[in-house]
Amino acid sequence: MYSFPRSEPKGEPRLGISVGRKVGGAVQRNRVKRLLRECFWECAGGLPEGYDFVVVARPEAGKLAENGGGPGFRVAMQDLLAGAGLGPEAVA
Repeated sequence: MYSFPRSEPKGEPRLGISVGRKVGGAVQRNRVKRLLRECFWECAGGLPEGYDFVVVARPEAGKLAENGGGPGFRVAMQDLLAGAGLGPEAVA
């Protein structure tokens, strides 16, 4: 995950997702994008305003989508945000 401050400091965080072909076929990539988008916005309550976030899915994301589904992605997203100091406990 990458984060970039915008020139205008106000406004909701924005999300960009990159899923390469190494993750899988088109159906698999779209599923990964959908799961990432859902999980990011569920966990985005405490994110700072005025930032853009870019999530780059690695090939392991395809395996996680197959095996873990939504709950697996939620745990991974919470760990990712907490590791970056952006989790709900870091904002409080």
